[in-house]
Amino acid sequence: MLRKIFIFFAIILLLAGCTYANEGENNESAAEETALPVKTEKVQTGTLNTATSITGTLMAEQQTAVFATGGGTVAAVEVSNGDQVEKGDVLVRLDATDAELNVNQARAGLEAAKANLQSAQNARQSAIEQAEQQLEQARSAYEFAKEQSSKQPQKPEMPPEMTEEMQQMVDTLLQQNQSDEASIQFELQQAEQNVKAAEQALEAAKRTDQIEAAEASVKQAEISLQMAQRQADELVIHAPIAGQISNLRINEGEIASPQAPLMSIVQIDPLVVMADVSAEQLADITEGQEVDVEIKATEEKLKGEISYISAVPGEESRKYPLEISFDETPEHLRPGMVAQVVLNESDASEQIIIPVDAVVQYEGKQYVFIVEGNRAKQQEVSTGLEQNEQIVVEEGLSGDEEIVTSGQFQLSDGDLIEVQNESDESPQQNQAEES
Repeated sequence: MLRKIFIFFAIILLLAGCTYANEGENNESAAEETALPVKTEKVQTGTLNTATSITGTLMAEQQTAVFATGGGTVAAVEVSNGDQVEKGDVLVRLDATDAELNVNQARAGLEAAKANLQSAQNARQSAIEQAEQQLEQARSAYEFAKEQSSKQPQKPEMPPEMTEEMQQMVDTLLQQNQSDEASIQFELQQAEQNVKAAEQALEAAKRTDQIEAAEASVKQAEISLQMAQRQADELVIHAPIAGQISNLRINEGEIASPQAPLMSIVQIDPLVVMADVSAEQLADITEGQEVDVEIKATEEKLKGEISYISAVPGEESRKYPLEISFDETPEHLRPGMVAQVVLNESDASEQIIIPVDAVVQYEGKQYVFIVEGNRAKQQEVSTGLEQNEQIVVEEGLSGDEEIVTSGQFQLSDGDLIEVQNESDESPQQNQAEES
């Protein structure tokens, strides 16, 4: 019996010893919990810049290459690089010796053609006057013959009693009258034909074939003179637009070629900005819209206006060219400078903004870790606009929290943390207080 009691008490003592050992191990594990190092930041409020900007280039509003229309030796160069010229100013003169000879020859040909025309006109007028005189004479002769024809004597009635001798005399007279009548009728017909011939001659004299041929010769000579004069004029090269001379490539005595530009003229007042926009950006801009332009080289800010938007995109870029103009631009700005164009300003209200890296993605949701004492609390958030490594928190934060920005990916909800911000003079470990 005593042996059974001894075994019972031994078992109780053994169980009690095991329980005490387990409790000691648990306490030791809790005492050894390690704080995880993190960096933190205070949540900030502000506004992300939602403005849309594009990069463009300052360009001359108009730039024209100047060519020689025809080849020739350069006799004089009237300008230098940087000169300001007006439209029509003389830039270059080419040798005009042969051209002047051609002009003189064409002018002499024109004078000869005009003389031939005048001679043809005079001959026509003389022929008309002569034909009119001949027609007048033919008509007078016809009228005279017609009058004589009307005066022919009628055959008299013979008395019943007439001697044979008298009868013969009368017959002789009648035969003579018939011969005279035939002669008058012939003369009348001849006079009538002469009138018709004179009318035809007058009509022929009035024809203008020779005059028209002579006039055509004059026109041809005038065209020849104009062409010769134009070729001579083209040897004096004028400024097609007003602007500044640049890239002067020709000197006196050299040969000017129509294929090579002599110089360029650039209109740099005012300059314009040329840029391209995507189809998405195109929906937010209109012609006449005011924009802010910053010149990168000088950090100057200008107010411009969108003066042109292309209706079709570029073949290679597939973007839409646009042009921004200014009322005036500073004189020291030059074509080729890079310009940053702000198409539309930010209109967002004040928001909660945190670093993008502070957001942890887990199972399709977004979280941040909030510092609460020496622990990290996992907080679900909803985010919005992201820009320049900053992101807007739309839901989940009030704006006065301190959040973990480094080390957050090794945390779980409620973990012990040690804040090690660079601004801290002596980082301290926040240990869990055991109750």
